[in-house]
Amino acid sequence: MGWTVADARAYVRTLHDGQLDEFDRSLIEHLEAVRERVQQMGGEQPDQVAALLHHVVGDGGVLISELEDLGVPTRAVAIVDAMSRRSAEAEAAQLQRVMDTPGAVRVLRADLAHQLHPDQLLCVPEPIRERTLHRCCRILDELDKEPELTFQ
Repeated sequence: MGWTVADARAYVRTLHDGQLDEFDRSLIEHLEAVRERVQQMGGEQPDQVAALLHHVVGDGGVLISELEDLGVPTRAVAIVDAMSRRSAEAEAAQLQRVMDTPGAVRVLRADLAHQLHPDQLLCVPEPIRERTLHRCCRILDELDKEPELTFQ
């Protein structure tokens, strides 16, 4: 059957307990907010698992192969892989990978929605806030070019 949302929650709490992002916000709160948004957008359990795990590769020091070995659902692993930026990778290449991966657009949209939430933006210094807004809006604009991918 694979991992449940509860399994993923427990795993990220182990990896990210007390971890803050670059603006001193709880990483676990961010992951849960993204999961909740994915659920609201109709995401099934593997999509919600991926939402919770989308920072474990890189930030958490976990390899994609480790997620597979742990029994994380194939769809969730594929989404996490798509959401994980490779070193020296252009944003466009990562975005294309997300668009090519079923369920990943939903997770990316949920992630961007949380980053753009006014409460989140208030924590970000003004110059960085402007860059964040422009980056998120640019990515959403690209995603909107192929709206049928929104709810795969």
